[in-house]
Amino acid sequence: MSIKNRHLPFHFDWIDALKAFALLGILLNHFVEVFSTGPWFTNPSSDWPDFSSRMQSLYPGDENIGVTIFRYLGWLGDSAPGIFILLSGLALTLSALNNGEEKFSTLDFYKKRLLRIFPLYLVIHFLILTVYIFIPESNVIIPEPNTFLSLLGVRASDTLFFSFNPSWWFIWLVIQLYMVFPFLFKLLNKIRIRQFLIITLTLTFLSRGLGILGIKYNHELYYWMTGSFFGTRLAEFTTGMVIGLILFNNKTLFLKQKSPVAIFIASISIYITGLLCSFTLIGSVVSNLLVTVGLSGIFYITWKGLKNLNFKGITTIISWIGINSFAVFLLHQPFLIWSSNHFSGPRRYLLTFIILIICFPAAYLIEKATQYLIRQIENITNHQLIKWFLHLNCAVIIFIWFFIEPKIQEDFFYNIFSILITIDLIFILIFSIKVKTGRDFIHKPFWYGTFIVSILQLYFFPANFGFITTFFLLIVFLIGVISFRSLKPNNGRIIAFLGSTLIAYIILFGGVEKYLKENYPLETTDRWGEFPALQLDSNKVYSLKPNKITHLKYNNYDYWLKTNSLGMNYPEFSIERPDSIDLRILVIGDAFTMPEGLEYSSSYTYFLEQTLNSQNITSKKIEVINAGVTGYGPIEELGQLQELVPLLKPDIVLYEFFMNEFEEISITPQSRRENIGLVSSFGDIERFFRNSQVIMHLAKYKNKITEQVKENPYNWRYWKSLLYFYEKGNNPLYTNANLNLLKGYLSSMQNLVESHSGKFIICFVPGAITVSAEKDINYFPHNINLSDTTLYDLNKPINSLKQVTNDLQINLLDLTHELKTNPGQPVYFPDSWHWNKEGHKVTASTISKYLFENKFISKNNSGGN
Repeated sequence: MSIKNRHLPFHFDWIDALKAFALLGILLNHFVEVFSTGPWFTNPSSDWPDFSSRMQSLYPGDENIGVTIFRYLGWLGDSAPGIFILLSGLALTLSALNNGEEKFSTLDFYKKRLLRIFPLYLVIHFLILTVYIFIPESNVIIPEPNTFLSLLGVRASDTLFFSFNPSWWFIWLVIQLYMVFPFLFKLLNKIRIRQFLIITLTLTFLSRGLGILGIKYNHELYYWMTGSFFGTRLAEFTTGMVIGLILFNNKTLFLKQKSPVAIFIASISIYITGLLCSFTLIGSVVSNLLVTVGLSGIFYITWKGLKNLNFKGITTIISWIGINSFAVFLLHQPFLIWSSNHFSGPRRYLLTFIILIICFPAAYLIEKATQYLIRQIENITNHQLIKWFLHLNCAVIIFIWFFIEPKIQEDFFYNIFSILITIDLIFILIFSIKVKTGRDFIHKPFWYGTFIVSILQLYFFPANFGFITTFFLLIVFLIGVISFRSLKPNNGRIIAFLGSTLIAYIILFGGVEKYLKENYPLETTDRWGEFPALQLDSNKVYSLKPNKITHLKYNNYDYWLKTNSLGMNYPEFSIERPDSIDLRILVIGDAFTMPEGLEYSSSYTYFLEQTLNSQNITSKKIEVINAGVTGYGPIEELGQLQELVPLLKPDIVLYEFFMNEFEEISITPQSRRENIGLVSSFGDIERFFRNSQVIMHLAKYKNKITEQVKENPYNWRYWKSLLYFYEKGNNPLYTNANLNLLKGYLSSMQNLVESHSGKFIICFVPGAITVSAEKDINYFPHNINLSDTTLYDLNKPINSLKQVTNDLQINLLDLTHELKTNPGQPVYFPDSWHWNKEGHKVTASTISKYLFENKFISKNNSGGN
């Protein structure tokens, strides 16, 4: 369609009015959701209840009709962001057409949009982060990848979409729409409106439909449909573009010629249709577009009505709200959430309302201050002064990384440090782009390099490891000198520099990552070392993969795990007991039993089977089946027994019970699977860094450096030593509720075994710290005095377990004495919780002796059932 290049014939004051109405709807929605749940319409979610429940939510029937109406009006505001989307497409199109199609520059468009949204967004972002720092319960950690991505406006993953400030999801959607606008604008100029709408609406409906079918990159359907992918909201944006084109060409003056009554009736009809569609999955494919168009029409007629009634005071206020809507939108929600979390009753309502009112002048002042700062930066023309400022600033930052940052230990101070450094880095980047100097190939690589390595160190590498920044800076600087020296002074060399730096980082990081993974792998924060051998299991939460030989190398371990068809680290055997087997013992347990760090031939179950058969004078064999799985606790072991006891019908079930099971009794299946790495709630980028060997090794050495700087053992030693299991006083691990929970699981196991004519025995495994000498434990916290009986009770775990087993009359074997007094020490690995080969031998000998002495097995008769 041909477009004439001419100035707009009139000012569309209703655009600001629609923004104001949309903002007020959003504020009302957030106000209501502070005191109530959100609606079961607008966009579908993965946890949608059935249709009747969604309809019932409209009017529960047990509350005041006035409250219901107010809440319902607030819910309607959940659709208001769609109006901003439509108006954004409309305003961008009008602006581009007014400047002329032939003068439209994609690069200039991106620059203008960047300056329009990011300065204010960053200022308010830093303000909110600073407020969070001073709220202890927020537990915000600023120097991590999610924070950096949020500063960039990127919210593509589930963990990022609502982080810090839920309202900021809209920024990510707007960025995506801005990125595609130049291409959409050119398409709109080449084809007819009808074709343009068919193409873009089809893309939207297809994106939303695929999301409903589960074809999406988000786990949560609600995020996908709300706008984590721009395609799901494209129709509202392009509808605004089409309206802008029609208004600009002024072909029919349809807004003037159409009757307000007709527009209102049509808008109401479209809105109600969209609202009804939003209650069903298939209807949600089109509901957002219909609701947005309908609401826009309703607000347009409302604005025209106010103007016709000559309510100048009201219309002036509405216009002012619309002009300042972006700043208020960015600012308000975190403070609403804070007030709802800290107050109750009438004070909560009053404070929330006051916060909403204050946000208007506060946002206005913040926006004006931001605009003033931008103007001041633009007015600086003394490039020589800027150059010296940048050199001095970058030198100071490098000094801080090398000498000061490694000594900042408290999270509170590190958060403040992170914000201040990031703000300074932004100024470095701005002035580096702005300044012109005769020796760019020397100066700018240093400035840009400082920015790049500082961002990487701050947000992607472990804290307190800033001294490596100087090493990376040297690499980046050399790359920059080559890029700037070999290319002409234009934007191309900056892109070449950034691209070369990125490639160098990828090669360096990837090479080191691969080397460490192959030669010195460590368990990571998001994946167990045994991950390659584990799988999801509906009954047992997770299990070992059957019929698989896996090489497991991590931390101080390097061993092979070979499973049979039942997923056990045990040779293949006959499920139906052959005549040659007189006694069958089933051993369940965690990493001690599997065993972790050793092959099966070095396990106590293997030694136990050999020992028992060597002392059994009958011609038949005793079978000791190893069903141990690393990390198993009562929850997983009960599920395991429910499968194996009816199947194998063991004469004895031996349950190896490590003391950390007092804690594992409360771990949910979802948390367990996330800890292992079988499922993840993190996005791909964050998960990559959480599983990075480079990061883990840097963190490991950071701990060593921290201990030397502080001259005090790092707190990981306290956790690694499991000292909190021995703490006296009101220890939450040994409350009546927790012991009763454990008792319930043990009782179920006992009843299950005995119902199949078996005998149930628990074998208690102590922590290394109660058995081994300090010199044999590399993670021992040397600042702790274990002999202080006012703080620690080394018998706390076993005494608590005895309390439970005595009540249930379960046979209990405590391995502590035999492990501690064994002449061949150590019996535990020095760097981990588990037994070495000597520990397994001692355990096998102790269990064998216990079984014979307590008549579970006799030497002249196996004692089988």
